[in-house]
Amino acid sequence: MNPMFNSLRRSLLPILIWIVCLLPRVSRSQPVVAGPDQPIDAQTRRVVIQSLMQQLGSQYVFPKVVAQIQEVIQAKLSAGDYDSITSSKAFADTLTAHIQRISHDKHLRLFYQNTPSKSSDGSSTANEQAALQQYGRRINFGFGKPELLPGNIGYLRIDEFMPIALAAGTATDAMNYLSQTDALILDVRHNRGGDPAMVAFLASYFFGSDSVHLNDIVSRGGKSVQAFWTHSQLPGKRYVGKPVYLLTSTKTFSAGEEFAYDLQNLKRAILVGELTAGGAHSGEMIRIGDHFTAFIPVEYARNPITQTNWEGTGVKPDLAIAQRKAQKKAHIIALKTLISSTPGAVKKRELARVIEQLNAVD
Repeated sequence: MNPMFNSLRRSLLPILIWIVCLLPRVSRSQPVVAGPDQPIDAQTRRVVIQSLMQQLGSQYVFPKVVAQIQEVIQAKLSAGDYDSITSSKAFADTLTAHIQRISHDKHLRLFYQNTPSKSSDGSSTANEQAALQQYGRRINFGFGKPELLPGNIGYLRIDEFMPIALAAGTATDAMNYLSQTDALILDVRHNRGGDPAMVAFLASYFFGSDSVHLNDIVSRGGKSVQAFWTHSQLPGKRYVGKPVYLLTSTKTFSAGEEFAYDLQNLKRAILVGELTAGGAHSGEMIRIGDHFTAFIPVEYARNPITQTNWEGTGVKPDLAIAQRKAQKKAHIIALKTLISSTPGAVKKRELARVIEQLNAVD
């Protein structure tokens, strides 16, 4: 399998969901979320639950949690809690809510698909990669247009971390464009996740050429650990020695949270905004019969500094403020920081005027 696409499969949930929406049929690792709902009977509900419990038992990253899930869900099934559900989609949504309530894992979920999935023999990989390319172009590979804000402050919105093979060029162009700014605001308020390798690539621009340990991805039972470090060589200009501010919201999720968590703990960025969603697991799409597919976390993040992650807790901003006010707040903080470090009186007055203008706007 193509390494880039394998990276996608092992990445986090948001990319997977968008890609499958582009395809009429995909492999068993990915569901089709489009299509009309269908009725579901008692036998199918029971088979789906049994299959899901089996897959959790063999795949889920935390085996001890599986026992709790199995006990509660089996009790609900025996008590007839699912008997009144006749919609396949409603059944998937209800079961998702139950297993998330037990596991406190926002990545763990079940999907219904109207079109039966086919067993994967590799023949659909080219179509899947083409859909990934199409999706990437549609969203500019996860990056907004880099902007120059008043006072020579850079701004870059990052909504998704797509695989390096697709997104590195766009990221590099953005960083080159912003390289002459005096401070930078990175916006992940709408970021729903992606590839941890791309997180490491972008984070590399904010450190020197010496590699820095960012994050580890640990498999079930700690059988394997994949370490992510900053890159010693980059195709673009590094952004070092200058302030970086990172905007967060309650919608910031998964790889978007890792980016914030990494830079915060390495004292490379000041986080401004809201507590993030709290999802630190990565996983795979696993077929649960013909019409259901589960996203099951098989790995978890472990920060080398804190030796833990943000799962269930979220990433706490350094400066808490409503997300809609975060950009303005970060902009003003950046300007004040520049005023304190700028020797020229004329430049100080220019920056002060920008602050006055920002404060004059609600």
